[in-house]
Amino acid sequence: IFLKIETKTGRKHIGNIKCHPILLKQKAAIIGILVGDLSWRGLGVAKEVIHSTSSWLKKNLEIQYLYLGVKKENKRALKAYYNSGFRYAKKFPQGRKTTSTCKIMRLKIIK
Repeated sequence: IFLKIETKTGRKHIGNIKCHPILLKQKAAIIGILVGDLSWRGLGVAKEVIHSTSSWLKKNLEIQYLYLGVKKENKRALKAYYNSGFRYAKKFPQGRKTTSTCKIMRLKIIK
């Protein structure tokens, strides 16, 4: 799944979210988010997109966990994901690899 993030008014394309792979047996998905329009960063866009995407994935595909990788030096992103409910994880599902410069984070979808 690859979707664009648009503003509610004006429908301006400000970023993207991808969910790949979606691991149905593990009830997990690995996501990536980019808010490319700098004027929209720090305004809660990622949190809103994570909430709506996780709700859809749980309702339609019974996904219970979201994973993502974040570069260790990207403090703003780490804080945003932590504030969205993500916590640090030791590894991705299915033993998927990451580099030593990334932190792995996991969100348990409640609703």
